[in-house]
Amino acid sequence: MSRIPVKAFQPHPAQDEILASRARFKVLACGRRFGKGNGVLRTIATDAANNPDSEFWIISPDFTFTNAMWKKAISALGKVKVPTAKGAVRFMKDPHVRDKELPLFNGSLIAFKSAHDPIKVGRGAGDNLLGVAFDEAAYCDVEAWKSVQPALLDNGAWAYFLSTPNALQPKNWFYDQFILGQDKAHATCESCFGNGCDACGGLGYQLIDNPDKDPEYQSWQFSSYDNPYIDNTEIEQMIKRFGWSEVDIRREVYGEFVGGDAVVFNHDDIIACSIGQEEAFDQQYQYVTGVDLGRVGSYTVIVTIKIQNDDSELPRVVKIERFQGSWDLQKARILEHLRSYGHPPCFIDATGLGDSMDSELRNLGGRHIFPQKLTTQLKVQMVNALIAAVEGRNVLWYPHKQLEKEMLDFEAVVTPGGTLQYRRPKGSGMFDDSVMALAFSWWGYLRVGAPQRSSVWAVGIG
Repeated sequence: MSRIPVKAFQPHPAQDEILASRARFKVLACGRRFGKGNGVLRTIATDAANNPDSEFWIISPDFTFTNAMWKKAISALGKVKVPTAKGAVRFMKDPHVRDKELPLFNGSLIAFKSAHDPIKVGRGAGDNLLGVAFDEAAYCDVEAWKSVQPALLDNGAWAYFLSTPNALQPKNWFYDQFILGQDKAHATCESCFGNGCDACGGLGYQLIDNPDKDPEYQSWQFSSYDNPYIDNTEIEQMIKRFGWSEVDIRREVYGEFVGGDAVVFNHDDIIACSIGQEEAFDQQYQYVTGVDLGRVGSYTVIVTIKIQNDDSELPRVVKIERFQGSWDLQKARILEHLRSYGHPPCFIDATGLGDSMDSELRNLGGRHIFPQKLTTQLKVQMVNALIAAVEGRNVLWYPHKQLEKEMLDFEAVVTPGGTLQYRRPKGSGMFDDSVMALAFSWWGYLRVGAPQRSSVWAVGIG
């Protein structure tokens, strides 16, 4: 049996494209009413019919969402009959309402689960599991996927991830899954840093080969308008009824990952602060240095700020160094940088592998080392202080493409628990080492530089 004779399961062209894909993991970021649910029910019903005694799961964020898919499945499958050697039989047997399970004519089972308790949702998986679909995946806890993923291993089961992007946190784990299925990735244009120019066709970004593409993944982005069974006037009425803003429309109708995440550093402020040139040590001035230590795949970055002698001038970054290498090489380069600027106070990342770096630097002759354990709370405080300085254009640096690109890409996200976090964008080739080194140096300036000024204007002193 290859097809299930259900009108609702007759795919439209966009769904045909998805169904034709042989990818094991399919990610659909789509607008409302595109037909995400019908498409995955069709796949599950067909696979279940062709594989007796198999099992399939549909996982929703909570029981409210589960009810919606449950009712959709019963409505679509409840009256379907399929031919067998003994004559036509009901495709679906009597549903198990309490357990939210649909037993089928050939011993297969479609189970509807909630991700409300994400750690347990994947426990007790049956040996016959062949497929899983996360409905409204952007609103499921990522721990649910981590719990379910091991259950797919025995049979090489497939997974669908269906959702409109999350309104509060668009670039959450669902976005990460989407990126795994894209052949191309957006990269901020290095000519205009996102402002739009001839090199990028005014877009502010360029398409590059996606370094994070997973061959088992494929992802799609479709709008509500791509469903030919929905009249466009209904979509317009939906927009009007809910009073959606332009950002809401881009997300809810076109499936774009917009809204929620805050723009951390404004492009115009970055350009305004990016003036002057690199400067060598001048004994008439004092300096302060920040160091963000590189982990695997990242860079160690050193940023030194010159503390101006009077209020008519602004503090400015005079030296940025960015490099990779062994710990011994990194220690040597950090020490040489500090020596070249008169051993200024150095605020250094002492998190994880860097927790012994300060003592090692002291043993090698380093002075005035101030280790900083970068907790989530401290990181937010440091970045907030830097944001205030950049918005007020109270700190300057010489033009530096890597720093400015990282500042443009830097993200603010709200966790499911409601706390604010700052981070680099997901994906290889994306960094925040330069931003954090600047944040360390500015944090140091607020403690050793700003108090010396006659007018203490700097935000973040405490």
